[in-house]
Amino acid sequence: MKNFGRFLTEDSKSLVVPVLMMILGIIFIINPGAILATVVRVVGVLLIIGGIVTVITKLDKVTPNVVVVAALFAIVGIVFLVFAGSVASGFIKLFGIIILVNSCLKLWEAYKLQKKTGGQGWKIFMCVDGVTALFGIILLFVPYSIAFVIGIILVIIGIVNIANAYLVFSNGYVVYGTDVIMKK
Repeated sequence: MKNFGRFLTEDSKSLVVPVLMMILGIIFIINPGAILATVVRVVGVLLIIGGIVTVITKLDKVTPNVVVVAALFAIVGIVFLVFAGSVASGFIKLFGIIILVNSCLKLWEAYKLQKKTGGQGWKIFMCVDGVTALFGIILLFVPYSIAFVIGIILVIIGIVNIANAYLVFSNGYVVYGTDVIMKK
């Protein structure tokens, strides 16, 4: 434990990114809907800015096509801003439908493979595609679960990165940027 205290004081900069990942992961876990809505709002602002930039860059040659593209960017951006939660939920549900349809098609292929091969190797495909179909169903009915899962993954990666940094330090090395340098 004494070595860990030394690690915290001498190599604390290696903890910045993992701690930030863990904080972001905890926020994703606590309020996944707000995070996804925020992402949609940011995309909405970027779309509005994209529409404005489109018009500004084409000021010398403003054509009806430029105006239509800029207006579409702005309208979609405004919709994203106003209906952020619904847009996020809709995209995730659409993604869930795509995953579900794809995995059902793969399950059918696995069934056909089982008939052709007489039972060789199809069980692995059925298991993988069954789990994938389950994931699609979860996204369809609980759309914000993806943010929750991302949060858990971020927390785990943060913990693993802290453990790795500590192990590197305790073996007599210090990490500077992307270089691992031996301590004197």
